[in-house]
Amino acid sequence: MGPLVLTPEDRRAAGEMLQLVNASRREQGLRPLLLNERLCQVAKGHANDMRRRGYQAHESPEGVGVDQRVSRAGVSWHAVGENIAGGPTRRQGNVTKTGYPSLAAVHRGLLSSPGHRANILGDYDEMGVGLASNRDGTLIVVEVFIKR
Repeated sequence: MGPLVLTPEDRRAAGEMLQLVNASRREQGLRPLLLNERLCQVAKGHANDMRRRGYQAHESPEGVGVDQRVSRAGVSWHAVGENIAGGPTRRQGNVTKTGYPSLAAVHRGLLSSPGHRANILGDYDEMGVGLASNRDGTLIVVEVFIKR
């Protein structure tokens, strides 16, 4: 099976999250990250797997972590990190599903957690972002960071 195909919505969301991450990095005097499409595919694949199999963790039920997922995608790295969050709310009919109200709120939530904040402001060069819709309509957001 070839690389995961990113939709226009995947690309839009990844670009929005990249802007939010880079704004936070600029506030701290840090250099911006570059968006890496292969990392977006890795992040989207993990988000899809968590949605499909009903778990939320940095490792799959088989114990496969972000380091292995990134390496298996053919991306070389010296450091790797990952953030996972429940994402924006979605309307389904006249019912609002729970979750963050926007990707900006997801970003603020990640920044309020010391471990997630460390990844956002960490010594990385590139990032990828992937989203998947849960069965209840909420989103899973995965950010993958690498330093080459």
